[in-house]
Amino acid sequence: MSIAEQQISRLISSELVSLRTQVAISDALDKASAQRLFDSSSLSDRARLLSSSAPHAGDFLLCPPIAHLGLKLTPNEWCFAVAYKLGLQVLPLPVVCSANGCNALMDCQGLHAMRCGTEGDRIVRHNNLRNFFFKECQKALVAPVLEPTNLVRNCGERPADWGIPEYRPGRFMAYDVAVTDPTQQAYVAGASATKSFAAESYAVNVKLAKYSNALSDSSLMLTPIVAETFGAWSTASYDFISDLSRWLAARDPSSSLSAIRSKLFQRVSVILQRANARMLMSRISTVYYNY
Repeated sequence: MSIAEQQISRLISSELVSLRTQVAISDALDKASAQRLFDSSSLSDRARLLSSSAPHAGDFLLCPPIAHLGLKLTPNEWCFAVAYKLGLQVLPLPVVCSANGCNALMDCQGLHAMRCGTEGDRIVRHNNLRNFFFKECQKALVAPVLEPTNLVRNCGERPADWGIPEYRPGRFMAYDVAVTDPTQQAYVAGASATKSFAAESYAVNVKLAKYSNALSDSSLMLTPIVAETFGAWSTASYDFISDLSRWLAARDPSSSLSAIRSKLFQRVSVILQRANARMLMSRISTVYYNY
C-alpha cells in the first residue's frame, strides 16, 4: 500500500466513520488530499500555495472581465497569470533571462521574473498599485497628497507614496506600497509554513524598521501596504482596504459596503496579476511560445 493510500486509510478509519453526510465526507477527503499535496511539495511551491490561498489572492479569477472597470485581462495576460498562480512550467528548460542587463538564470516556472530588477517592471507594478489607491482616496474625498515631501526633518527620505493630512488631529498618515516575492531565499522558509509571512515580514522588518526614527515623532504615522506576488496581503493592507471601502461607501450611498470592498479587491488583484503576467511575458522568448 502506498503512503497516499495509507493516509486515506487512516483518515477513513479515524474520521470518516463519525461523519454523517456525503458533503462532510467529500470535504474531509478533499482536505486530506490537499494536505498530502502540500506536504509533498517543495518549499517554493508551499509558499506559492499558501500565498495563493490567502483571502482575496485569487480575486482576479472571479471578477467579470469588464474593461471600463479595469477588470479585463488580455488572453496572454490571463494565461500567464494563471500559469504563475498554478506553478506551471512556462519554459521547457531554464534559460538566461532575456531582460537587458540581466544575466541571471530564468527558472522553468518564471519565478525569477517577479524579482528581476532590470527594465523597470517592478517600478511600473509599484506605480500602478500606488496610483490606483491614490485615485480611490481622491474619490473618497479624504484629501490625499501624492508623494508628500518634508515628512522627515533633516532627511531626504520620503516614507510615503501618498498620505492623508490630519488623519488624526495633528497627525499625518503616510502610506507606502510594496510587492514582495514569498519564494525568494529571504522568505521562502517562513512563507512555506505561514500564510502572508513575506508580506508581514517586509512590512515590519523593512518598511517600519527603515523609518523607525521618523515614526518616533508623534506627528507621523506609517502604514505599509504590502502585497505578495501571488496575491496575499499584509494585515495592515487588508485593514486599509476595509477603511477605504468605508470612506467610499460614505460618499456613495447607492452601493453597499460589501460590494465596494469586493470591487476594490478585484481591481487591485487584476492590477497586480496583470503586471506579473507582463513581467513573465517580456522575459520569455518567442522561440518557446508564440501566442
